[in-house]
Amino acid sequence: ILSAGNSSVEATGSIRMEATVSGVPLPGCDYHSHGEHEYVQSIPPAALTDNSVCIRFELDRALEPTPADSRELGVQVIFWSLGETPLQLCPISLI
Repeated sequence: ILSAGNSSVEATGSIRMEATVSGVPLPGCDYHSHGEHEYVQSIPPAALTDNSVCIRFELDRALEPTPADSRELGVQVIFWSLGETPLQLCPISLI
């Protein structure tokens, strides 16, 4: 699930997101409104070469940092498993 902030969509007009899984590109998607959106893709078999995968999201535009917040802002990505009972995942690990 993606959450596109109201201010980021209003300021940019729309956001295009593209993703790769272990370097294998997934289809991109355009978001034209704020709020929660679903982006559901299967992990390509070519990307499953190890016990873990690297998922990279890229946006075509984002809000610039401000004096109060030094980050570029765009979307928030929330991961879920799609089993019999959906389960929110916490897939980020720091090495």
